[in-house]
Amino acid sequence: YEYEEEVQEIEMEISKAKEEGRIENNQFTVKYPSQKEGQRICIQATDNVGNESEVACDSTTYKVDGSAPTRATIKATLGTSTNGYTSGAWTNQNVRIEVTSTDNESGNIKYYYDENGQDKWNRVNSLGEGKGEFEAERASTIEVKAVDDAGNWSGGTSIVIRIDKTAPSSAFAINTQTGGSNGWYKALSIKVTTSDARSGVASAKYCVTTGSTCTPGTNATLSNNTYTVTLGNNAAAQKVCSQVTDNAGNTSAVQCSGTYKVDGAAPGSSFAINTQTGGSNGWYKALSIKVTESDGHSGVSSAKYCITTSSTCTPSTTASISSNFI
Repeated sequence: YEYEEEVQEIEMEISKAKEEGRIENNQFTVKYPSQKEGQRICIQATDNVGNESEVACDSTTYKVDGSAPTRATIKATLGTSTNGYTSGAWTNQNVRIEVTSTDNESGNIKYYYDENGQDKWNRVNSLGEGKGEFEAERASTIEVKAVDDAGNWSGGTSIVIRIDKTAPSSAFAINTQTGGSNGWYKALSIKVTTSDARSGVASAKYCVTTGSTCTPGTNATLSNNTYTVTLGNNAAAQKVCSQVTDNAGNTSAVQCSGTYKVDGAAPGSSFAINTQTGGSNGWYKALSIKVTESDGHSGVSSAKYCITTSSTCTPSTTASISSNFI
């Protein structure tokens, strides 16, 4: 006998087989259908004068399954949580993948997965009851297939995993400046360049401090992953500190620029009588004026003065300053 798979019925009459031309040299073929239980063939032959044999059955039973399992269903969650993961989304955690399928015949489904179309199929850990589970630890496109005991493979089910566990970073440079002297700037802005090689920069915050560091709390306006911070006037050296978050949720440590001293405000002068010898009718016999110079940022460097009978004049005489007094 020759046994083949994928037919609808086992039992058939030999006479019918003969009529249909399926008996040749006293042999015929029976195709076994798919079913779960073991099956055997039983035959009763009739000769040309009507004699019938006893029913003879094959001692061997056969289990036939010609149907593939259903395509695997994928349930993806983040890390050890129950939070769902959407195919193609960025995350900074491993992705746990649970697969299920059904098979109505041979059953005992096993699962295999391949990464990035390499055709290298890895066995999935079984959870029993037709389930399997494995963990994706890196960015890849994963295809899962189910196979039953009869060796029938299902079609593939795919999921795109994007994992980024590396924090972004910030770099600092002078953007615009108006120079002064002695390490001071009249005006200064700092350009902050953020970068992330995997999922990309999502947002950034910054702060300005005269200390060693600060906690960024001001949202930066990013353009091509850069933003600028204009430093204001301050009596002490300042720095810009930045913190960046990428699209996978990784947040960088606080990074700070070098220190810069900025003073864009002019100093001021105030006047008061220093010494006098009074006269009358608004006249003085002798008089000296005390000029007090002030600067709340970089400090007074020098001063010039002039004396006029008009509303103003151009100072040209260098003053001798003592404790900001002339």
